[in-house]
Amino acid sequence: MNQSTISESFGEQLAIITAGTKYAVIPEGDTFLSELEHRVRKIMYSLWMDAQANKLANYLEKKQSVHFAQLYEFSYGVSIYDNDQSFSSRTDSLALMIIDKKAAYRKEIERLRLQYKRFLEICNQLGLNDKELIVSYFERSQKVEYEALRFSMQRNLTMLERIYTDVDREKESQVIKEARGCTAQEAKAYHTQHEGKQQYLIHGRYEYLTLEEHTAYQHKQSNLFEVHGNEERIGEIGY
Repeated sequence: MNQSTISESFGEQLAIITAGTKYAVIPEGDTFLSELEHRVRKIMYSLWMDAQANKLANYLEKKQSVHFAQLYEFSYGVSIYDNDQSFSSRTDSLALMIIDKKAAYRKEIERLRLQYKRFLEICNQLGLNDKELIVSYFERSQKVEYEALRFSMQRNLTMLERIYTDVDREKESQVIKEARGCTAQEAKAYHTQHEGKQQYLIHGRYEYLTLEEHTAYQHKQSNLFEVHGNEERIGEIGY
């Protein structure tokens, strides 16, 4: 269990609850989504990752002793990851490596706990019906009516977007802070890559696009939608 599996489970659950609706997720297919639907699903993804974070934190905490034991095995040259992996024989370097790895592991658990705390705080700002619906789906992974969930998202969209915009800013500040430890060229490359871009849901994954790139993508999807629709109508009248 890790961040990737949680992210994948979001796509799987979304496909289940949208099945049979006009918002259905088509695996490996081209699905046209409105700007509003993109905003809704982006918030849904953020809520899902926050709500599931506590499960991942519990899992990592449970595996913590095993993980630390593996680090020590690695330091003694009995690596269970890769028998061919080379490593420094200097005791001081290995000790520092273990300390850093253990600190990073604990920091990840703490970060996940804070994510879940944010989810609980969000829920406490919602009305009773919205709270029950969101907890059922995002935390308990229970199947709900997508129209009801979508309406709940829309009703609270302004508040949710404000919260997660602040989260994104905090992440950006952290990236900048960490970038101070990298070369000027690396920092410039990162900012050039993401400058003027936002995250959009493309084929079940979030990608950074400029407004122009996303508009072009939507236009392409709209044209495909029209072509498929025309083909269906032609087939119906026997052409």
